[in-house]
Amino acid sequence: MSFTFWLADGTGELPVTVWNRKCEELYLSLCRADMVHVSGYALRMWRTGPADGQAEWRASVNTR
Repeated sequence: MSFTFWLADGTGELPVTVWNRKCEELYLSLCRADMVHVSGYALRMWRTGPADGQAEWRASVNTR
C-alpha cells in the first residue's frame, strides 16, 4: 500500500509518497489542507527517464 500527497511552501511544491509501515497510519490521519512538518529528510534529484532533463526533486525520509 502507498499513497501520495503534495507538500507545498512559499518556494514551491513536490509530491510525497508514503509507503511501508507508516502508510496506513498517515493515510488515516491526513486531511486536505493539513499542516505537515517534515524533518530529517534528504532532498535528491531522481532521474525519471533516459534522456537529459528527465528528472525531478524527491525527498526521502527514513523512520528507522
